[in-house]
Amino acid sequence: MRFHVAGVGSVGSLLAHHLRKTLDPRHTITLLHKTEERRCNVSKRDPTISIVSGGVTQTSSGFSHELSGTSQLLFSRKRIPPKEHAPEEDEDLDAPLYADTIDSLFVATKAHSVVPLIRQLLHRIRPSSTIVLVHNGMGVYERLVQEIFRNHENRPHIIFTCNTHGAYTIGQKVVHASHRGAGTLRFGIVPDPRGRDYEVRRVSPTGERTLSLDSISPPDDPDPEHYASLRNTVAVLSSLSGLLATWEPISDIVIAMKRKVVVNSIINPLTAIMNCRNGDILDSPNTHRIARMVCEEAALAFAMEHNTRLLDAGRKFALPRRLQPKDHFKAAVLSRLPLPLRADGLVSEVFRIAKSTAWNSSSMVQDIRANRSTEIEFLNGYLVGLGRKYNIKMHINAFLADMMRLRQDVPLDVLQDLPPRTSAIASSRGRSSNGGGKCELSGKGGKLNARPWLLRGGKPAAQDVLHCHMHRREAEEAGLR
Repeated sequence: MRFHVAGVGSVGSLLAHHLRKTLDPRHTITLLHKTEERRCNVSKRDPTISIVSGGVTQTSSGFSHELSGTSQLLFSRKRIPPKEHAPEEDEDLDAPLYADTIDSLFVATKAHSVVPLIRQLLHRIRPSSTIVLVHNGMGVYERLVQEIFRNHENRPHIIFTCNTHGAYTIGQKVVHASHRGAGTLRFGIVPDPRGRDYEVRRVSPTGERTLSLDSISPPDDPDPEHYASLRNTVAVLSSLSGLLATWEPISDIVIAMKRKVVVNSIINPLTAIMNCRNGDILDSPNTHRIARMVCEEAALAFAMEHNTRLLDAGRKFALPRRLQPKDHFKAAVLSRLPLPLRADGLVSEVFRIAKSTAWNSSSMVQDIRANRSTEIEFLNGYLVGLGRKYNIKMHINAFLADMMRLRQDVPLDVLQDLPPRTSAIASSRGRSSNGGGKCELSGKGGKLNARPWLLRGGKPAAQDVLHCHMHRREAEEAGLR
């Protein structure tokens, strides 16, 4: 069987490492890279994956490497000289040479990269293929269905995951971070468009009711080929003991994903806006107020969605047409919401995660520092869209989403380590000019503002950084340090 892993960052590498350690060598694992340069560097110079966990370094090898984009990965047959290849009459001349079918695809990219990636690989994905979504945020599956897999009969098998493993990269090594309690990888199967029930439970010898692979494809399956990839993928995922992977009903996974999206919709934007670690926002009463408002908005949107689905399933009860902050129907709507998705439980989960990962920098902070696109549209943006669907005002979530978009447009100050208390030099030197912009030396607020590029727009050039470092040297000579 052929396994492919797209998004070979810290989480993707961690996943690929455990897949290689679990699978028999006869099963190929292919890592998909975005650029040819990256593919060549990894496949030739350092073809192994190194994982540091608990101070112990483990390595895995035996991977093959490809490009994810066919426009970069391969060339079409019509570019090959006629003597080497004579196309058949019904042959697609634009089809890539290496268009082998992908049996199982693990997608560990950023949420905003999933749809473009699947579109690039669409010619290699069959209805019998399996796609495992390992990303932050929510709303990706809906976009896949709306933009790519409109015909549900041709939709591949899809698995949702909720990953709580922390991982980051130092040099060429991926550090598997473990804090208070090990992370988990929970997964569930999206319902079959053909109607097969994947969650028929069997009774184990101990009397416990568990999910069974036979519910995916029984021994007497009339269509075993269509479900073979899904059965094998679920079997492999369940065997990843190093990641504490567990197969659970899809309803439980969706609840876990919603809790995670609320947690990330608070911790990620706040730490990215403030440019701080997760633990730095814990003690501020402002964080508590913001978290409470985000959780209340999210809980109400989840409750409206939940009530609507109950109505669609044939449950009869009164559903209010309009919600106001003091509407007495609000309590009735929220009363039907599962306990883990209610505001109090969400707030507790936010601060539990922030405390257990206090020394971590969130992925959004890392994205901002590296000038990468963030996943805000699949966090607060997702919650705002869900509220809009049910005519619920999501004021604080919309504000945080707008602040993060602004944070992406305005570069971080590269001179944040400048000394405080600069009022002396501000009064003696005032403003000094350099080149195309002015470098303001101001002690207001206890920070030295030396960002000429903000006055003329754009991002810092090399000469800006040089000029500002010169001003810092002047400040040091003036006795500020």
